[in-house]
Formats: sequence, C-alpha cells, structure tokens
Amino acid sequence: MTVRLIDRFRAGPLGLLRRSFSKVITGPIRYRSSSGYDASRYWRDRFAKYGTSLRGVGDEGLTEEENRNQYETASETLLETISKLDIPFPDIRVLDIGCGSGFYTGKLRAAGVRSYTGVDVTDELFPMLRESFPDYEFHRTDITYGRLAGEYDLILTIDVLEHIVTDSGMRNAALGIKGALASQGFLLLGPVMQRARKHLFYVRFWSLEEISEMFSGLLPLEPIKFRGGYLMPFRRPD
Repeated sequence: MTVRLIDRFRAGPLGLLRRSFSKVITGPIRYRSSSGYDASRYWRDRFAKYGTSLRGVGDEGLTEEENRNQYETASETLLETISKLDIPFPDIRVLDIGCGSGFYTGKLRAAGVRSYTGVDVTDELFPMLRESFPDYEFHRTDITYGRLAGEYDLILTIDVLEHIVTDSGMRNAALGIKGALASQGFLLLGPVMQRARKHLFYVRFWSLEEISEMFSGLLPLEPIKFRGGYLMPFRRPD
C-alpha cells in the first residue's frame, strides 16, 4: 500500500524533513560519480546505519512493521509466481541479485532451496548473512559492470532495477544477467513500472517497454502486479 506524503509528515515531521534534505541536497553531492551515483558507498552507508532492519533495504519513511508487511506480501507473490511457472523448485541453482539483509534469502531457504548465491553491491552485511546461512554463497558484485560468474536456473532481481540510474548501467546489467541464465532458466524482475520516471538521485523507475527491450533475446511472460508496479518473468528459450 502506498503511504501518502501527509501520512509520513504526521508520523514524524522532523525525520521526513531530514531525509528529504539528505536525498535532495546532500546525497547527490556526497554520492556523485560518473556512473550516476556511487552505489557501493551509498548502500554501504545505509546498511551500516540500519543493519538488518528492513528500513535499510526498504522505505526509510516507513516503520519496521510497515516495511515487513510490504515485504511479506511481495514474497507471497514471488513464491506463487515461481509455483505457477512450474519452476523445478527447490532443486535449482538460484542467484539473488541485491540480497541486501537477506529477507528473500530466508524465504528461499524455508522453501527448501539448497543451491543459492546472493550478490550485492556492498558486503557490509555479509558477515551476518554468512553466519545465518552458512550453506549459501555471498559475493560482492556490481551488476552494472556486466559479466556475472556462474550459471543459474533462476535469477531474482527484486528491488534492484530502480537503483540503476543510467542507460549504460542497465545495458551492462542486462547483458550480465542474460549471460548467467542457464538454458530454459527463468528470470524474475521487479518492480517494473508502466511508465518510466526519474525520481531521487538513486532512483529511476524503468518501464515495461524499456525492460523488455533491454532483455531482448529472452522470452517475456505475463507481467504480474507487484510492489506498486509489475513483476516481469522471462525465460531463456534455448
């Protein structure tokens, strides 16, 4: 559920003003780079601030409970989609791009996944993740630089695309993801929006049309409503 700006203000006006000033004024200066913004540094600082709280990977303007409710709803949609697509779960190799604090990692482990690799642009939370999930692999990787190591039957890219803010970064990410997807493998991307829109310095909403073009060569399946936009499933046809 979308939280209105007036509700955020009533819940904590000073916090809202501080976050707004940071994201509109100081953030673009502090994290500026030739690639749009320094994603590694930004997310390292954010994870260091919030730790395992879902406010770090989710919406800072929401409470932990509100974020968890949204994430639980999203995970239900994700797992239902995996089931409906007849993905051979859990005996598959899974790549989770943008594993963050491990919310979806935990859901996948509960579903029985044994072969899991999580990647993120920062390794700030990796010590905690490796302790919590000793049988899983975690690697620091910036997908906007292209090639990904390994081959996977299911690649999840959830709440990541909107933080790639340049055309070149998205093209590189798409090439790397497509190169890591096994024959007949599935890719789930989301949220993707109906229309493209630039937002904050670290947020750019990509449209269904743009993402379909970037991931050409894969077979697009029916989009599913997801986190204010759509979950886009693809399958590698060869």
